[in-house]
Amino acid sequence: AVQVPVLAVVGSKDSKPAQRFVEELPAVLPRGTGRVIDGVGHQWNAEQPELFSELVQAWITGKPLPPRLHPPTNLRDSGPLS
Repeated sequence: AVQVPVLAVVGSKDSKPAQRFVEELPAVLPRGTGRVIDGVGHQWNAEQPELFSELVQAWITGKPLPPRLHPPTNLRDSGPLS
């Protein structure tokens, strides 16, 4: 019953479960958005602090997200979640 927008971001080098979470988020939260950043891991915000700042500013002001973020790819057939 969450009615607020939710953004989940994961690095492309993060675990499969984390990547699958951002893919499946809209099915669980109608206003949920999942995005992936290529080339970074679980602590992507520490690896790319400028991008993190740009992302937060865009999200809270309703502006477009940075172009480095993209929708998650289809992971349903990518094997086990381990």
